[in-house]
Amino acid sequence: AETLSRLGGVADACRQPVIVTGAARRALEAAFLGTCYRAQLPDGPVDLRIGVGNARLDQWLAEVGAHDWAFISADNPGARAAGAQFNRRRREALAKRVHAAGWTAVSGEGIPAAGNWLPEKSLLIAGIDRFEAERLARAFDQLAIIVGQRGGVARLHWLDSEAQH
Repeated sequence: AETLSRLGGVADACRQPVIVTGAARRALEAAFLGTCYRAQLPDGPVDLRIGVGNARLDQWLAEVGAHDWAFISADNPGARAAGAQFNRRRREALAKRVHAAGWTAVSGEGIPAAGNWLPEKSLLIAGIDRFEAERLARAFDQLAIIVGQRGGVARLHWLDSEAQH
């Protein structure tokens, strides 16, 4: 708990998420929907898009014996740009949490369509269900995550409401 607090993560999984409304919410949603979520699978990179399924992702999930997955970042909490060192420490803390939980994960990054935001380092985590992914992402003050299941499509999942894509 102390490490997460020191790194900007939240030890209390019940913490209330940041709520974004109005024009800011619409802009963030457009950014999330336009982002390419690239993961480094063992056989090479795979690009994930919200609302689209991916056969290579499904194959990898089958190989590692997983059904559910999530794409989670610890960078830039609350969609506020943070420094490189701060983000690196948070990524390390996220990776430690994922490893300790026994989930399989590969590195990834969210690559925005617009050039006004740097790619955000992330993890594609296999075997984590949506509820576990929510708790994990909230611990790092994230606004949304990308989730899915083998054979399904990638979905944008806001952590502050039930309005999902």
